[in-house]
Amino acid sequence: MKKTTEAELQREIIALCRVSNKELVRNVFAPLNGVLQRTPWDTQKAKLMGMLSGLPDLCMPTHAGCIWVELKSPGKENNISKNQHAMMQHLTNLGHQCYIAATIEDAMQIFNLEAIRSERRQIKGFVKAGPNHE
Repeated sequence: MKKTTEAELQREIIALCRVSNKELVRNVFAPLNGVLQRTPWDTQKAKLMGMLSGLPDLCMPTHAGCIWVELKSPGKENNISKNQHAMMQHLTNLGHQCYIAATIEDAMQIFNLEAIRSERRQIKGFVKAGPNHE
């Protein structure tokens, strides 16, 4: 059985959110920290532009603060870096909610997606076609 990578998990969660009928859930976004860091200059430029080390992978703004989710491959839920732990603690102290998800089911529970469980069949087509095919 092939292990799910964090990137695969993130793509599936984002796809699930995009097909949701819940407006709030459709607004889940990824800060993309670290994604565009190819060279030392790219890393320095990203930091100058506001990239924060340890920021969780996904965010859902709500009226009561944000829900932040750090994604981990299944079985690696406890592999949180010091920067990630510190950032999640800081966000929690500010009144935000922070979670760790290692499966699509974890994310569905966190983002309260149980009502759209039947829509999961749409995800594969969305991921293959891309977001501009909505």
